[in-house]
Amino acid sequence: MSGKLAFAAGETTKAVDVPVLGDRVVESDETFELALSSPEVGTIERAAATGTISNDDVDRTRPVLTKLAVRPPPAPAGGRATLGFRLSEPAAVSCTLVRTAQPGRVLRTMRAQGRLGANTLALATRGLGAGVFRVGCQPTDRAGNVGRRSVTTFRVV
Repeated sequence: MSGKLAFAAGETTKAVDVPVLGDRVVESDETFELALSSPEVGTIERAAATGTISNDDVDRTRPVLTKLAVRPPPAPAGGRATLGFRLSEPAAVSCTLVRTAQPGRVLRTMRAQGRLGANTLALATRGLGAGVFRVGCQPTDRAGNVGRRSVTTFRVV
């Protein structure tokens, strides 16, 4: 794009309108270069400038956590199991572990930074004893959007 910019006598600054095609995609800010050349009168003190088009779109999409499962089934008492899940986007994941017979008593809290796609989290079963347990996980993305809590039940033997 090009055009002509006219300065009145004594004027040293000028605003330049840049047409922007808006969308709803959250993306990085974008930069452009403005080059000044060929003055008809006077001199150009600074011939180039960089402008920034700031992203004004807001991420309102909640992260989705699916396929929450404990492996191996049943989990071994006094050992380790793996908590697997999938995320629709990178997100911090917070999980709580309870015994189903005592749902109000949180036995463990686990946190991890998950990536898009498949993720795993180590789940220590030491000290749990045999029984049926429930783990619930909730994702929160970088924009602060909180996803729906996902829950799975598993046995420790």
